[in-house]
Amino acid sequence: AGLLSNENYLSTAAGAAAFVMNSPGSKYFDPIEMSYQAPFVDAATSVDPINRSNTFISYYTYGNALALALDLSLRTNGSGLDLDGYMKLTWEKYGKEEIPYTVRDLQMVLGDYAGQKFASEFFNKYIFNSTLPDYEQLFKNMGVNFRNEGGNKPYLGNSLTYTTQGWQLATNAKVDGPLYNAGIEKEDIILRIGDVVLNQNSDILGTVSEYKPGDEIEIEVVKMWGEKRIRKITFTKSLDYVATIDSRSSKDQGKLRSGWLNPR
Repeated sequence: AGLLSNENYLSTAAGAAAFVMNSPGSKYFDPIEMSYQAPFVDAATSVDPINRSNTFISYYTYGNALALALDLSLRTNGSGLDLDGYMKLTWEKYGKEEIPYTVRDLQMVLGDYAGQKFASEFFNKYIFNSTLPDYEQLFKNMGVNFRNEGGNKPYLGNSLTYTTQGWQLATNAKVDGPLYNAGIEKEDIILRIGDVVLNQNSDILGTVSEYKPGDEIEIEVVKMWGEKRIRKITFTKSLDYVATIDSRSSKDQGKLRSGWLNPR
């Protein structure tokens, strides 16, 4: 429709895929189970502590990323298939006459469209399970580089926010992140990062940027019961995935990419 440039669309697509890849939630629930949580996350509020920053991935973003994977998988099938064709067939079978359908019905339609083996493998891996697609390879098939450009940027695992009590994690510590592995929790008050004693005007990003992945430093915290503790954390590499057109892509890859990004 010409609403986005190819570069902007690739950035959006890479963002959705990277968000799902970097979210711990897929370790706990598959996409269907994520959607079961709709009553508890769509404008819902709770006075109780929750841990959805670790256990939940928005089904909108998750669905976006899986639709991308399905589209790219269909396009590399060599049969001229794509997501749009699948959606049109689903519309003809169910949407046009407003016939109710189930997830298994969607699998059957995909089987009619792309073959039952393909449909079974895709649904069993990515819909009924939380296996993540190989986005790097899917993008590569289109002549697009999908890579982490975190480079030497250090990663804490969480952003920090200043509260009336002091600096704290904005959300629960991200599972397997540096802060999580160091045993630092959302309720902890962070007093010091390395040699820098924090105050209201501290530049957290600037302080962290002085380090590199693999560096081990001390963080001083006050636990929720008032006891001061020293924790050691090891920075990991920042997870900044981007997708860019590969200028060295083959003629076949270029043809697939053109059919994807510049359809007539």
